[in-house]
Amino acid sequence: MSRRENGLDSKRLAEYVFVRAAAAMLLLWLAFPPTGFSALGWVALAPLVSLIVDRNLLNRGSYGRIWFVGLLYWLGTFYFIPIPHPLLWFGWLAVSLYLACYLPVFVLSARTMIHGSGIPAVLSIPIAWVGLELIRSYLFTGMGLVCLSHTQYQHPVFIQVSDISGAYTLSFAMMVFVTALYQAVFRFPSIRRFSWVHLLIAAGIFAAVYGYGKYQLERDFSRSEVPLNVALIQGSIDATFPSTEKDFRQAYLKQSKEFRELTKEALKKWDDLDLVIWPENGWPVPHLLPETDTSRMTSEEIRLYREAEYYTWSQLLTPGHALPPLLTGGGSVDPVAKKLFGSVLLFDRQGKVTDRYFKNHLVMFGEYVPLAEWIPILEKVPAIGKGLNAGTESISIEIKGRRITPSVCFETTVPHYIRQQVNKLATLGNEPDILVNLTNDGWFFGTSALDLHLACNVFRAVEMRKPHLVCANTGLSAVIDDFGRIDQLGPRRQTAVIRAAVGAVDRRSPYRVIGDWIPIACAFMTVLFALIGMFPGRSRSQQDRFDDIAREIPGD
Repeated sequence: MSRRENGLDSKRLAEYVFVRAAAAMLLLWLAFPPTGFSALGWVALAPLVSLIVDRNLLNRGSYGRIWFVGLLYWLGTFYFIPIPHPLLWFGWLAVSLYLACYLPVFVLSARTMIHGSGIPAVLSIPIAWVGLELIRSYLFTGMGLVCLSHTQYQHPVFIQVSDISGAYTLSFAMMVFVTALYQAVFRFPSIRRFSWVHLLIAAGIFAAVYGYGKYQLERDFSRSEVPLNVALIQGSIDATFPSTEKDFRQAYLKQSKEFRELTKEALKKWDDLDLVIWPENGWPVPHLLPETDTSRMTSEEIRLYREAEYYTWSQLLTPGHALPPLLTGGGSVDPVAKKLFGSVLLFDRQGKVTDRYFKNHLVMFGEYVPLAEWIPILEKVPAIGKGLNAGTESISIEIKGRRITPSVCFETTVPHYIRQQVNKLATLGNEPDILVNLTNDGWFFGTSALDLHLACNVFRAVEMRKPHLVCANTGLSAVIDDFGRIDQLGPRRQTAVIRAAVGAVDRRSPYRVIGDWIPIACAFMTVLFALIGMFPGRSRSQQDRFDDIAREIPGD
């Protein structure tokens, strides 16, 4: 074959790889919000599956093109990151560049399992995909958004299998389905005799997921007769990075005023509320930590903290209406030790803080920047600042005989964190009955970030088999039951007051017992075979294999 013919074949192969990879990721993007064609989630990756199972080798340049397709996909998926501040364009690009690496690793690892070790495609491809979802949820504090299973969050019958081994269970099943379906429909000579087998596998895995879901949804569990009556207060003020300290305080005072007015509306409407919940950014001024050495503060500084707190609470008091306990997000500060925590505060009926939770899982580039302590200039940047300190413990708050456990913002995007939170409290005899997520999604101006976060909250409810309340600024606040069904949903970028009557459920999921061991095993295999794939065998020359591929691609 001449050099010119080789060049032509190389060009056609590049187009072939790029088009198929791009088609797969475009279909997958369409399966998620904002378009939300969830049915595509089951078949979107078929073109990518073809690149894995249909050829003996992709040339090295193919993986670069697959990485570039992954970059476009993540840039399109996380388009909302730079909205709050121009500097976040760098964070958007950095996160997308990092996440794009997962796609070529997936293809390489799966191909090595199939063509190097003879592991069937219906196992290799799901193992590689789930293994990388697991790694992504742990690495660099965790990025658990946008898992394949999340395309199905609005379909309770499909998501019930997530109580077995987390949301990874459904992702695995969906990858088995698309792989088997592809092999059944496209009958290439090497797999023609197995086409009916693969069709049965595809039908079987779909039936198993659906059947398990129907079985779970029809089960009757013991539930508490006396519910906890809760009001979720959803404000609607878009969040931005203030340019000055004065702007910062004014923005939070404006938000607090809106939350107070909505709370008064709820108290006038319902006189039997046991708890009022505000979002992550609800409390307008930082609350002094009890361990603060106030002897090193001026009397004026102490007075300002105390008066601001008293003023906010006093404005909630309405004649003729008893004020129930208030659970709200807000800052906790030790100005002497220069520590600031994102926290959840529980105020009793007299306005005293009785419980406090410090956010454990911080968001990279949003709440902290790696190595920022060694780059002091970053503290001067309004969009970064000094960042937050991380807490280390979880809490279980008892209200009217029910225990609730709060989380803040994107902590619910990390499945193993919520599992560890619940199990640790259970060993201490304080197992929560209800999960509560307080978040400020006003940073995203009503974009699909709200839907992607809601999907994570839905799966956490199924995995833990506990009702889950979500209180979000600008939405989407929600009341989610232990089956992952969204019983009530707040509007997008509008205010709302949602009443929830939530009780305890007597059930325990397998995921709480076995945890992530199955996806961890998948991750181990994925990394192992990806490393093996980096050093392929040389039984035939690479050029001979490449020529075989090129001849099979349809030409002019």
